[in-house]
Amino acid sequence: MSFVKADDARPASPASAPEWIRFVSLFVAIAIAFLGNGLQGTVVSVRAELAGMTPVEIGAMASAFFSGYLLGSIFAPRLIAAVGHIRTFAAIASIASAIALGFALVVDPVVWIGLRLAAGAAFAGLLIVVESWLNAATSTAMRARTLAAYNIVVLASWGASQWLLPLAPLDGDFLLFALISILFSFALVPVALARADGPASAAATRTSVVRMVSVSPSAFLGLFLLGMAVSALWGLGPSWAAANGYAASTISALMSSILVMALLLQWPLGLVSDRVDRRLIVGGAFVAAACSALVLTLSPAPSPGLAMAAVAVLGGAAMPCYAVLVAQANDRIGPDEVVPMSSALILVYGSGSAVGPLLLSPFYAAFGGAGLFGGLAACLACAALLLLVRIAARRADPAERTDYVTVPQTSHAMLPLHTGSDAGDATRDT
Repeated sequence: MSFVKADDARPASPASAPEWIRFVSLFVAIAIAFLGNGLQGTVVSVRAELAGMTPVEIGAMASAFFSGYLLGSIFAPRLIAAVGHIRTFAAIASIASAIALGFALVVDPVVWIGLRLAAGAAFAGLLIVVESWLNAATSTAMRARTLAAYNIVVLASWGASQWLLPLAPLDGDFLLFALISILFSFALVPVALARADGPASAAATRTSVVRMVSVSPSAFLGLFLLGMAVSALWGLGPSWAAANGYAASTISALMSSILVMALLLQWPLGLVSDRVDRRLIVGGAFVAAACSALVLTLSPAPSPGLAMAAVAVLGGAAMPCYAVLVAQANDRIGPDEVVPMSSALILVYGSGSAVGPLLLSPFYAAFGGAGLFGGLAACLACAALLLLVRIAARRADPAERTDYVTVPQTSHAMLPLHTGSDAGDATRDT
């Protein structure tokens, strides 16, 4: 699959300008898009709870988003090939802006499930435009720094999005959705005014699931279960917090604490996993996350402080395991397979994300918070147990281990920037 340059080319930036200056507009665009998308996910969950929708309906909305995300990641590259990066971004940002207003116009669970499906597809399209552009425009020397900066922008803007929640009443039908619409509209501006050309090409290849399972069953099973747990936490967590009567500022702090903890633990977990069996590190992190979920399972009405601490450890310990599991799979393949393997792992993680909220929402409906967090604890404990079984079945060979890289869990278009791969060099136009 390739992205072909269309007629959206603009005069290139002056050759004397530092390379990072050409990326500022793209980083700003993706930061604004994450502000809108992160806020939308939380607002929809909370507003659905306040509107009296059932936990199963709220879970279906979360699953619909990730299902749409997978569809968008498949079809967006074809649209880019047809009309170019800038026009694709403009069209999809306009659609995302309209979708946000749709939530305010019709408050109905079936309509909202459809809107979340469309929102997931649109957001995947926006990410693929920006990430494929960054990948194609980044030189080999800037690869690691661009990838690190992108990860920071993603986590920081996603975390900041949660603090937009108290800006308007949660029971209002329009203001917060209007703000989301405005953010998606503003995300279009930096790309439309970018001086850099749209990239000439950026390859995106995938490996087969059978090949991935044979190479690393640990990564396959671990990422699927991790996707289930993380998506259920983000999809149903805000609804649970609203049902407990937490104020908007408390819900903001609760959800943003996950990302703060994930950012703090990302590098320590990765660096330690370069020295010992990565599966042991992931298994330990899963056990810590499961224990935190168990605390909330046994606390039917936790105080905001306890809830924040437990949720921060739950999500913060689990989310960094994505990159460690990708590194686990990459340890056993050649450099030419890093990109397609990582691309396939994103799809597996996304599939788990689409399934998780739908499977755990009935437990939430039947048992409340105990059902939700009990299900999360069981999911994470199962993942940890499977990793321990794999460790017993096959010991890690230190000679196989590659260096840990904080790969993004957004789309396959950014993966050629992975410093362990040379796959991106041939497709990068600098």
